[in-house]
Amino acid sequence: MATRTLLLALIVLVATALQSAVVPHLAVRGARPDLPLVITVILGLVGGPITGMAVGFSTGLLLAALDGGSPGASAALSTLVGYLAGALRARIFVEHWAVPLLAVAVLTFAAQGARGLLWRPEGWSWPAGLPALGGSTLYNAALAYPAFALLRPARRLLGAAPLA
Repeated sequence: MATRTLLLALIVLVATALQSAVVPHLAVRGARPDLPLVITVILGLVGGPITGMAVGFSTGLLLAALDGGSPGASAALSTLVGYLAGALRARIFVEHWAVPLLAVAVLTFAAQGARGLLWRPEGWSWPAGLPALGGSTLYNAALAYPAFALLRPARRLLGAAPLA
């Protein structure tokens, strides 16, 4: 249990640090990847709803602390994303290579769209923000399978059933 918690904490910290230090330099026409969101979805698919919620809550709080956003709103939205990803695990064939890609794409579009509509980040307006939203969705979808493959060795430590 302690190994699992430490591994999850390490993954969350690395994803959040990369999001703050590296990702701002990867923006293309306002679109940029959201690594903590990708990790939340992937770990939700791998570990189930409890794991997804824990990772989502942690990344939401950390990102809000680093960005100066609302910690409650950010944590709540990320927790919901983690739960939805984890709930997919029980309902679909997660071993298929397309599942992480599609889950990340759909949940990115939903989460970032909700963020844009509800909290109106600086410089974001509806529908002018749709190209950046679409670009971020594609960016995250492109990162989904590599993230899924990188976490393959950690699945046993996370207590998840083996995936192909």
